[in-house]
Amino acid sequence: MDSYGIVADVYYTFNVANSNIAPDGFSRPAVLVNGSPLFRKDIVVKDPNDPHLSLYDEDDANTVITLGDWYHLPAPGIQATYLAGDHEPVPDSGTFNGIGRYVGGPAVTRARVNVVQGKNYRLRVVSISAYGSFEFSIENHDLTIIEVDGINRVAKTVGGFEIFAGQRYSVIVHANQPVRNYWIRAPMNLQHSSDNDNLDEENVYAVLHYNGAPNAEPTTRRDRSPSNVLQEHTIVPLENPGP
Repeated sequence: MDSYGIVADVYYTFNVANSNIAPDGFSRPAVLVNGSPLFRKDIVVKDPNDPHLSLYDEDDANTVITLGDWYHLPAPGIQATYLAGDHEPVPDSGTFNGIGRYVGGPAVTRARVNVVQGKNYRLRVVSISAYGSFEFSIENHDLTIIEVDGINRVAKTVGGFEIFAGQRYSVIVHANQPVRNYWIRAPMNLQHSSDNDNLDEENVYAVLHYNGAPNAEPTTRRDRSPSNVLQEHTIVPLENPGP
């Protein structure tokens, strides 16, 4: 007979406020919860018995990545248009850790993930998108997938992977390249993208910043597609998730 432990109670304090925010440079009203837009945060639950613990050195707030889509218009208006029979609402920009850019908008400073050469990092990549999917990769770095949607997986190394709305992946990144800045790429994929002239599906980038590198964007080309993209059916659970 299997036995299961009971998780201790967890308490959260929520501070709710109305404000204006501009994640891609376009300012609009929003509801903030603990300083962030409502429902656009991640919750990380760490496994004290993580079977992959020996594979990485760092797993903290710096290595949590959220990929999202951002709309300049309030939800009620675009929802009414959609329910009246129009296409799915197309966002104005894709965001990386809450930061994005749209066509004709300002050059907002890109999000950055900081690493130290020689260390191994567990990146927790979470899609908080409403509609679009993303193809995630890091310039000159392999990604070793160890967990998908809360299920530990047999470690599998790939060049990139597609992540859909509501999904989450944990990947190991080895900071084993020369000290400089590298592109983190997450171009979007969605239908009817031409419905919104503000959207540049490709322009969802961040910077992998090695300690000691300049505080600047990489000097290499951004628009490169990864090789060896994950075929999702090839990843298998590390253990039986059922009873």
